[in-house]
Amino acid sequence: MTKTFTLYTDQLKRVIERVEENAKTNPLANNAITVFVSEDDPCLRMFQKVGHDWIYLDEEEFCETK
Repeated sequence: MTKTFTLYTDQLKRVIERVEENAKTNPLANNAITVFVSEDDPCLRMFQKVGHDWIYLDEEEFCETK
């Protein structure tokens, strides 16, 4: 099944700013975004790895465009 998502640059900038801020304040936070897409979820989910844990980057919502 193919899913299509529209990611606007202003939304992406806010997500990137959060990731960079987390990386500045927490030495275990990496400077990367992991994207998760589930078949039964209309939205994609973004996470940042922090040591052995994950931060759910939920400020912005990226849902399937139809």
